[in-house]
Amino acid sequence: MNVIFGTERLTNTSLINLIYYSYDLGYRKFDTAQAYNNLTLLGRAFKKLQKRETIQITSKESKPFIEKYSFSACFELILRELKVDYLDYLFIHAPKGINHHTTIPEMLKLKDQKKIIKWGLSNYTIKHLE
Repeated sequence: MNVIFGTERLTNTSLINLIYYSYDLGYRKFDTAQAYNNLTLLGRAFKKLQKRETIQITSKESKPFIEKYSFSACFELILRELKVDYLDYLFIHAPKGINHHTTIPEMLKLKDQKKIIKWGLSNYTIKHLE
């Protein structure tokens, strides 16, 4: 199955059971973000599932978190809360207010360190990329 289980707005403990149920149904790709406020719950579910090598995890960093902590601190917090050693995909959640001259090199560094497999940009238009 090539469908991604999105976790936005899922912030109570029923999320853990939803992850198990969705895994049993065949979901192997899970999407979250710091802005969704559910990383800790997902981390509990992923750890209990004990199937890290069989799932793909996508997360996103966004301006409020980067401004508060720093890009690298945000990323380490994501790993810690998800209870994983790496992410399959890491995206910048939205272009507004992001310093791409610093964040993209940091993402490339994380890729070189094998802390992320792939990186990208979310909610961007061609205009943002020019």
